[in-house]
Amino acid sequence: MRLVPEEYQEQYKENKKELLKLQELDESWILLQEKEGVTVHQRYYQDNQVQMIRIETEFDSPLKETADLLFNNAQELLNSKPQLQSAEIVEELNEKGRVILVTTKPILFISPREILVYTNYENIENGIIQVQVGLQTHPLVPLDSKKVRTTTVLGGHILLKNPEDNTKTKVVYIILNLLNGNIPLKLQSSVYLQHLNSYIYFKKLVEKNNIQSKQINQQN
Repeated sequence: MRLVPEEYQEQYKENKKELLKLQELDESWILLQEKEGVTVHQRYYQDNQVQMIRIETEFDSPLKETADLLFNNAQELLNSKPQLQSAEIVEELNEKGRVILVTTKPILFISPREILVYTNYENIENGIIQVQVGLQTHPLVPLDSKKVRTTTVLGGHILLKNPEDNTKTKVVYIILNLLNGNIPLKLQSSVYLQHLNSYIYFKKLVEKNNIQSKQINQQN
């Protein structure tokens, strides 16, 4: 482990401010779809031509368990998104801060992508915020000529305890990724379906785990 680079820390602070501003729904967010308890909204952010995605749902799991599932379980991340090929920690910077590399599979005429981010999270009032800082370079991840490196403009999670039931956690995920390469803007904007299905997967996984835990407790 080593100290978090200053440029990472500064961008982390800026991205955190933006995520907190964007977490609440207002008229700038357009509803795209609602399915199985997960809603997806889109809006333009600054001068980007690709729209930002906002996912909202609630998990039947406490705050810490939800954070562990979403932030620390690379295998379930891969299970939730069939288009992903790998997810690995490139560098551990401190207890929660790390550089992560995610790669996608090629799909038809679309080349595989690399998503390189620094992520960290911290406690906020009644919850946890996770912030993603997009990276274009890292000494341990040389550019791969067979893959296109995406640009993560802004991304992260805000997890909030349900004030009426601390066994439930509200999840808000905000992401703006520029896929780069020769991909039409309309196709880039349609990536929201992958995120929608991913959070439906996580919700069902939590429900399945809860049922199994109850069955084990009843047997004991």
